[in-house]
Amino acid sequence: MEGLLLYKLMILYMLDRTDYTMTNSLISGFIVGKDYTSVFNLHESLSELINDEFISTDTIRDTIHYKITSSGEEALSYFENRLPYAIKEDILEYLKAERINVKKESEIYADCLLWRPHPLLDETFTTARSQYKEEYERLKQNFLSADWGIYDTTPDIEKTIAMSDCYIGDAGTSVTALFGIAGKPVYLLDNYIHREPADEDWSKEMITPYHPQGQDAWKVEPGNQLYHLEKGIYRFYCNLSEYTSGGYYRMAVEHGEYVYVFPANAQEILVIDDKRNITRIKLEQKISQPGAFANVWFEGNYAFLIPYKYPYIVRFDMDMQAIDYVDGCQEFFVSNHAGSDRIGGNGIWNGYLMLANPADNRVVAIDCETLELQVLLVDARYYRGACALQSDGDTIWLFPYTGTNVVQWNPMTGETVTHNCRVPGFVCNQYPTGKTCMERAFGSMARRENQVVLAPVSGNQFVFIDTETGEVKPFHTELDLAFREDQSYCMSGGNGRFVRRLDETHALFYHEPMRKLYRMNLLDGSVEEEAIAYEQSDVWLHAPGYAKLSKWVRYGCEERAICSLPQMLENQGAGDSFDRKACLEAYGEIAMYADGRSGQKIHASMMDELCE
Repeated sequence: MEGLLLYKLMILYMLDRTDYTMTNSLISGFIVGKDYTSVFNLHESLSELINDEFISTDTIRDTIHYKITSSGEEALSYFENRLPYAIKEDILEYLKAERINVKKESEIYADCLLWRPHPLLDETFTTARSQYKEEYERLKQNFLSADWGIYDTTPDIEKTIAMSDCYIGDAGTSVTALFGIAGKPVYLLDNYIHREPADEDWSKEMITPYHPQGQDAWKVEPGNQLYHLEKGIYRFYCNLSEYTSGGYYRMAVEHGEYVYVFPANAQEILVIDDKRNITRIKLEQKISQPGAFANVWFEGNYAFLIPYKYPYIVRFDMDMQAIDYVDGCQEFFVSNHAGSDRIGGNGIWNGYLMLANPADNRVVAIDCETLELQVLLVDARYYRGACALQSDGDTIWLFPYTGTNVVQWNPMTGETVTHNCRVPGFVCNQYPTGKTCMERAFGSMARRENQVVLAPVSGNQFVFIDTETGEVKPFHTELDLAFREDQSYCMSGGNGRFVRRLDETHALFYHEPMRKLYRMNLLDGSVEEEAIAYEQSDVWLHAPGYAKLSKWVRYGCEERAICSLPQMLENQGAGDSFDRKACLEAYGEIAMYADGRSGQKIHASMMDELCE
């Protein structure tokens, strides 16, 4: 008998022989659990039965319940004789054994949490993450002793997926794709969220970092959306992608007749006209994973994309919409330290794009007009690479990755002045973990005459430098820079930075942990908050909910303040509800060849790429 016909008859027979509706987990528990077929074939059979109107569905609390229709009963009467007697007996035995469960799932709809740890999790905590082993064991014992749910250590994950109604966890696993291919909801947790959202958390989520050369009128927001400042309030302008996650774009600027949107993880530049039409200028497609670009800088009509994993620096001419590539720099200013990548400081100085090596004293200078490249050396004691740099007239401030020796360097003369900025009480906390360190202490500066104020990244104090006398001392402000353990809904990479100088006395400071802008007086440290406003109804109206997320996670819903876990469980979050058809279509893009041709297709695709 043809495979799918057999599975469809089995489903119809099961539904016909019970007085209750049946959930996916109960049907899967028999057909997949007893190794009749795979999850993929089961869900293909269910889809065809629904399309043929042989079964109907009812969704209750995000759980699909199946029931045979009159047309299904009629079809079964015609073809029941084609279902082997042994399978019928097997089904009846299963229904008899599971009759209480069938009644519970159909009438009570009880929830049960199933925790399935990775098979190597215990070993990983023991060998590679021993500092977290005790906490992990405590959590596991609490789960078991409190009887919060099922602790699943069974060897076959396919059966676990068949039993489950949805996936709740982070995105760092291929299990999300298995759930998606099975047509089940995928809800992705944010590992830095540890509580339910407070009243203002939705707006903090919307506030993204401010760029020193950015235009505050345009903001690229979570969900790959563009917002525009109108009468003091940021309002939704347009969607930038079919995907609602993945951090595809970094920032937008208006130049001439167009708004240009520059990438972070995408490999394209967007051009938006005054009618909100989007033209996509594709870059050479060089990588398949996230992390294409680390930053973007501007010089005249040029935009420079600073690569992280992308192999080239990209220069984009906003007047001509032309692209140039600069090779040979990516490996220079990206290095690996203790298993983590470090990106060197970068920025514009007097018509040059400057790129500091993060681990030694070399700096690459690229002429923004001719793209001619030269390597310069910083001759300063104890200087071993910069995490950030900032232009200051004829000099550049180099902020070290490690330590507190900040260097002021004149690239034309080679002259350097080193300032030891470790003032009394100065400590650093690594973001976002809070671990005590002495890395990325500072990242930006603001000048008033001969007085310079350094803003901390992982440090806990601003520091004052008198560039004439060399005096270094704490610079006291009204801001609380103590490390915040609770980073729910606004995870931070540091304390923030000076965005730009406003006038002779004031500079604009962005405090990242609180998602606030401050007008800071460089004389006395007093601050005034600058309003950042969104309209809640506008944000909720355009929230994606369940949608296509990215090339890496095809469909699901991300944990956010406007779609928290409790809201998701009650189907009350903002945005679209789960759509099983859309889910199957999205994951079908990566599961198109379940007939054994996937290897053949992958080989053909790779050959096409190699031959381009």
